[in-house]
Amino acid sequence: MTTPDAPVLEARDLHKSFGALVATNGLSLTVRTGQIHALIGPNGAGKSTAIAQLAGSLRPDAGEVLFSGHSVTRLDEAGRARLGLARSFQISALFPEMTALESVMLAVQAGRRHHARFWKPASADDSLLEPARQALYTLGIGHLARTRASDLAHGQRRLLEMAMALAREPRVLLLDEPMAGLGFVETRNLSAVIHALKADMGILLVEHDMDVVFRLADVVTVLVDGAVIASGPPSVIRDDPDVRRAYLSEDDAC
Repeated sequence: MTTPDAPVLEARDLHKSFGALVATNGLSLTVRTGQIHALIGPNGAGKSTAIAQLAGSLRPDAGEVLFSGHSVTRLDEAGRARLGLARSFQISALFPEMTALESVMLAVQAGRRHHARFWKPASADDSLLEPARQALYTLGIGHLARTRASDLAHGQRRLLEMAMALAREPRVLLLDEPMAGLGFVETRNLSAVIHALKADMGILLVEHDMDVVFRLADVVTVLVDGAVIASGPPSVIRDDPDVRRAYLSEDDAC
């Protein structure tokens, strides 16, 4: 059984370059169960590249990614997902003609080690129905279960995408800009959901909204030019002079 503070996802000295561009330069961080670890930095700092390496869609040039203490560096994104790593994307990628419920049911099916029989539609599989409904209600969009994804508002689509990730019962959740496009009330509500979710998993949060970051995060790691310039509790990061100079304005940090 995983203890509340056990490392569940680790990056150890990751390096990634694209030609002469160094996108990741010695990145190390640890995500623990029961913890929200925020990864922040200015545009071009390397956050998306870091997330891609952790998720398995991009292989590092050097370094190692560990999941529950075991190297998954050579494991692809699907393999890591089967272990319990789920990811939401900065740009929503949904099935426009499917209802919200059908979309989440399909995500549940895809996350199982032994998929439902390939000739049986996901929509007809009762074993997928309850976890899909639960995920939608957890995100506050249960009333939209029968609505097609194409008919959802932008903020609702973001919540549906997160429900699809949550329905796979992850041990680690990678959240890439989950608040993008959300209004004040939606942001407040989703923040409460994310805070509650950390009791059962580790969460790595990439987010531009500094109010959200400093309110939710237990640990904040700051990237600049692919390298970590600071990592620690929000109170420490808020007052770090290097962070103030490199990323946060005085107004943002106050």
